[in-house]
Amino acid sequence: TNTYYGSDGTVQSRSENGTERSGKWWIEDGKRCIRWSHKAKDFCHYIEREDDGSHALIHSKKGKRLVEIRSRARGNAL
Repeated sequence: TNTYYGSDGTVQSRSENGTERSGKWWIEDGKRCIRWSHKAKDFCHYIEREDDGSHALIHSKKGKRLVEIRSRARGNAL
């Protein structure tokens, strides 16, 4: 999945199968939060930097590793 976080608080995502979604993002209590337009709740998770320079999305309540963030690029590359 590729996701673009706009400086205006908008977020857009496109999965490998072409599914697109959009919403709003913000930082709250040290967590990255997203409210997708098609969902009625906020998704807030910690982001941790790994030793190899990649990042991981960590569940804020269970502490479980959810997603590996392999690379970052400037601008909207969707």
